[in-house]
Amino acid sequence: MSSSPSSLASQALPIAALAVGVLGLLAGGFALGVLSRSPAPTASAPKVVTRNPSRSSPPPAQGLAAVLHTTHLWAFPVDTLHGHTTTLAHGSHGTVVLVMASWCLYCGYEDRYVIPHLVNTLPQVTFDIVDVSPEGGIADPGPLNPPFSGHDGTGGALTTQGMEQVMTRYVHQYHVPPSVHVYVAPPATQEAWRVSDFPTWVFANKAGVMTKLIPGATAVSGSRRGVEQAIQ
Repeated sequence: MSSSPSSLASQALPIAALAVGVLGLLAGGFALGVLSRSPAPTASAPKVVTRNPSRSSPPPAQGLAAVLHTTHLWAFPVDTLHGHTTTLAHGSHGTVVLVMASWCLYCGYEDRYVIPHLVNTLPQVTFDIVDVSPEGGIADPGPLNPPFSGHDGTGGALTTQGMEQVMTRYVHQYHVPPSVHVYVAPPATQEAWRVSDFPTWVFANKAGVMTKLIPGATAVSGSRRGVEQAIQ
């Protein structure tokens, strides 16, 4: 997680059009624009046909994907904005975790508009925000409409304590609802999660089992129904 905001922003900006597109994650559900690069075109290789091709095992899942469909997410240490080490809050009515970077304009839009909407319409659900990028800067989320028309923030490398200070300012500047749990990820958790797409949404059901892991940003419209389906 050592990439700078400017380098990550340069990856995100060419695909801004994708961020406002929809994937139709679930029927009538959480429509997300994926913020990842499309693979570069490669030359076609000649096909090799064998009579008895061997089947190789798929590579093991890494990062957050490795704990999908388990309850292991709640074992990772995170820090509160007061410097206390703890674990993510999760509830008996489902949990939504937004993994983000303070400098990311897409994350800023989610925190400024989507998260408050979800908190107001789904008050029984637990919401967590986790900053995993050790880079300074606070994004400008832009207006509600058109979505994702703000700007990335800029800053330098931060310690965990520095991340806590930035996120303290972020919470006040963004008017994050007081019921939302806000954390920063220490280096060990940053390395374990290996998040490179900002934001990344994580969903867990009533039993605390992680059900979905989705990179991308969503507009306010349709987000409630998507969450309801994702945490089932």
